[in-house]
Amino acid sequence: MVSITDASQPFKLMKPFEIILTIILIIFIVAPVEIPLSISEWVHSPLGIIILFGLAVYLFLNASIVVAIVFAVSASELIRRCYTVTSTAASMTYSVPHVPSNDESVPTKITMLPSDKSLEEEMIDTRAPIGLNPTVEYVDTSFKPVMDSFTSTATMI
Repeated sequence: MVSITDASQPFKLMKPFEIILTIILIIFIVAPVEIPLSISEWVHSPLGIIILFGLAVYLFLNASIVVAIVFAVSASELIRRCYTVTSTAASMTYSVPHVPSNDESVPTKITMLPSDKSLEEEMIDTRAPIGLNPTVEYVDTSFKPVMDSFTSTATMI
């Protein structure tokens, strides 16, 4: 049976620096600390993830197991908080620029047009004039599209 004194043994073997580090990491996990954007971008880079992983491995090998476990939890919390900061910053950074409405852009469009008619109206007037039909001229040619004799055709009944 494990007694209470055996369970507290990892805490007794911890150095003062490890105790202070554990307390700081626990405060980071519990408190809603906002991460600056520059640190958030650094953590989201591949180098940042590799450094966090390396620190966790180092603490598991050379420090108290309590410090290593608390660091692993705080590192995952850091990555989660940095993801929230980065996604919020990305949504603010890549916003749609202001596009003027039709009411704001109509005066500039009107001043750009030199004539009273739009391009569409000019094209309709030149390509399909209404009421200005020229007289139709018939041309006599020797071309006949229909065959004159029906000698080799079958009768349709």
